[in-house]
Amino acid sequence: MTTIAQVIERYASLSHEIIAKYPQLKGWTFRWNHRLTNAMGRCVIKKGSKYIELSNRIVALNIRIPNFIDKISDTIIHEWAHALEYEEKKVLSHSPCWRGWMMKLGRPPERCYDGNLFAMIPRGATHIIRNSTTGRIFKYFNGVPTSTSREQAFKWHHGQLLRPVHEDLEVVNLETGVWSRIK
Repeated sequence: MTTIAQVIERYASLSHEIIAKYPQLKGWTFRWNHRLTNAMGRCVIKKGSKYIELSNRIVALNIRIPNFIDKISDTIIHEWAHALEYEEKKVLSHSPCWRGWMMKLGRPPERCYDGNLFAMIPRGATHIIRNSTTGRIFKYFNGVPTSTSREQAFKWHHGQLLRPVHEDLEVVNLETGVWSRIK
């Protein structure tokens, strides 16, 4: 299982390695985005700042998926390929130039964020209740779930209890990645 510490280490080491290898990336930085909810990463150029960023919310939501560290690596390289494309062509796209940079960086030029990951997070959601084994999300919360709101998340729906007794559930803080088991 991937840990937050492994993701942070991979993000920093890959980014430093790529910046050091390509002098045209001088002045570029990397950071976390606490509000990004519809993509795992992105390349940003605005007001003189140039950086790539990863969504800490999406990372926290997907951290338990097998081989997630590989998906993170692919995303980081994908975004640095956009930065290299920008320095060469002054555009951000999935153009032949970007594809060339992906191949130079040792990755296939394709989307690296697939449907097995949970991408869309409702605006304002800060916590979720999910199955700790499968990752199935039962409910999003705009704030810390109380014991009452946890119980309400598992009401009967069309004659079925939404929370089977045998499920191992946890509450996840999407901003910090911290989780706790529900008993």
